[in-house]
Amino acid sequence: MFKSILPLLMLFMAGCANDQSKSETNATERHATVTAQPAILQLNNGQKWKLDAATRQHMKEIKTHISQASHASGVLSGEELQRHADKLIKDCRMTGPDHDALHLWLGPFLQHVQALKDNRDAESASHALNDDVKAFDTYFE
Repeated sequence: MFKSILPLLMLFMAGCANDQSKSETNATERHATVTAQPAILQLNNGQKWKLDAATRQHMKEIKTHISQASHASGVLSGEELQRHADKLIKDCRMTGPDHDALHLWLGPFLQHVQALKDNRDAESASHALNDDVKAFDTYFE
């Protein structure tokens, strides 16, 4: 009798292991799908994200630099913007979701600063930086 049950038991075990493997694969695929989506900067439940005093001050300086350059000569200095951005990053003490939201904004901003520094289509980079400042004012207070 044991010999007749053994093959059935082996088939049952093989079936269970196969289902578990499929389940793990599906879970991995679902996780990969969820994490592959880029994070998008949004308001904090309809409210602007909060900034610490140092970040607010450095952003004020960045906005002033961009505004003055746009009105005066139309030429932005990528090096000067990079210095301001470096100070902002160095002095930032923010944590939590507000900090994470700032990084979502900061990534594209730094790319545009780098494009300006590298003289890669400076006109487009300048327009993008102006758009970055507008977006900043939309999402942060």
